[in-house]
Amino acid sequence: MTCIPKLSKPRVISENDLLYKLKLSVELDITLSLSKNRLRLTNAQNEILSEQKIDFNFYSGYTGGFFSRYCNGYQAIFDSHLYVPVLFNGVIYIQYFEYLCCLQNSKLVKLCKIPEIHLDDFRSFFGRIFTLNNCLYVHGSRGGLYQYVNNQLQRVKTFHKCQFYQFQNNIFVQKYNESIFKLENDLTLTHFIDGQIIKSENGTMKVNTRSGTVNIDMRTGAELSEKGENDQRGEIQRIQNQIINENMKYTEFKQIMNLLTFKVTFEEQKKQHLRRYNNINTQIYQIKTDISYKQEQIRNRAYEYQNGLANAINALNTFLEGECSQ
Repeated sequence: MTCIPKLSKPRVISENDLLYKLKLSVELDITLSLSKNRLRLTNAQNEILSEQKIDFNFYSGYTGGFFSRYCNGYQAIFDSHLYVPVLFNGVIYIQYFEYLCCLQNSKLVKLCKIPEIHLDDFRSFFGRIFTLNNCLYVHGSRGGLYQYVNNQLQRVKTFHKCQFYQFQNNIFVQKYNESIFKLENDLTLTHFIDGQIIKSENGTMKVNTRSGTVNIDMRTGAELSEKGENDQRGEIQRIQNQIINENMKYTEFKQIMNLLTFKVTFEEQKKQHLRRYNNINTQIYQIKTDISYKQEQIRNRAYEYQNGLANAINALNTFLEGECSQ
């Protein structure tokens, strides 16, 4: 990748001059842009962090003239927001009309010509390259999907009348006069939203639907209103609040689980104490039974002693009476 010299003091550039944008760092919010013959790195405040002159001109807003030889009389509008650069293995790739190009040493180098480009339709000249599963893909307007390998294009699949737009790790596909789809890891199309893409910038895609224009945040897939960044911040705040709520729910869940664990432990301890209480009651009953038995034995022996003593007294009285009579 080109080493771009840093500026001593960053200056702010107009949003209208930040074309062909590629987000290089989500964490630092660093964006690469190509405009006229300049390659720039900017931050979230549109301050130019570094700048480099290149040998290839990029413009927006062309109508007719230069494009007429490609479009056969169509009034083609060249919308630079639809030309999305991609970063692959440290190299910046971008489609320029029917060519796949890369940036090398401040020069835009044509690598190969995209097959099956339909020259009489200006839609052929954007939405052709994207990266997925560590592979670089190029799509021809006739339907062929090619993988760029070893400076060659190898056909892998067919997508008829499709244009591909990459935002971070999301690839969205517009099928002409049909709808918008999302590309999955196995190169299958999943329906995303009814409508046609009319513009894409700053990770936001404007879509014309039956009910009006819808702004889609391509990082989250959420719909935004016309406020744009405020809605994005609101969406971030909503997600943060949702995370806080989920954490609170998890904390409550842990507390409930702790209470349930305590309850189970308490019930087990209660059962243990109840068993111990029953054992003690059994032992007390056994002791009482033994005491009653002993008391009965003592009473019986006392009765026997009393009877024996009475008999002895009677015998003694009889003996004494006999002696006295003599």
